Amino acid sequence: MGYLLLLMHKISVDQQSIDKRKLLKDNNGKIEFLKDISKIPKNKRKRETNLRVIDYIVIIRKKYPRMGKDKIKVLLNEYCKDSDIKSISSSTIGRIIKERNLFFYPKEYTHFGKEKRFQGIKKLRRKNYKLVNLVIWFRLIQ
Repeated sequence: MGYLLLLMHKISVDQQSIDKRKLLKDNNGKIEFLKDISKIPKNKRKRETNLRVIDYIVIIRKKYPRMGKDKIKVLLNEYCKDSDIKSISSSTIGRIIKERNLFFYPKEYTHFGKEKRFQGIKKLRRKNYKLVNLVIWFRLIQ
């Protein structure tokens, strides 16, 4: 190993490149060996969510397509408490909505017949709106 250190100092090459040259020589000169391999983990953690919770989110979004993840969270907590299921956070609800593509917008068409996304009407929103009475409101409309 000592001669390798002297060689490194003389030709000003670092340890990695000498190791790569040696491995390239051992692998019959195959250049593919020097390509960087993927550094993505082989086993990624997958989210485990109860299927009944996902089905409930899908049902709510189909019935009330403009209802957001925070309002769904309040209703989901009630459902989970009644069914003895572990509830999930509002950010997880948002991810489920995004993964399942649960966006139901009314369709608008351009003058050539091309479909475009509905922009909607902007509403004035109150700051610090409390979601306390949402469960009572939801029970009244059913």
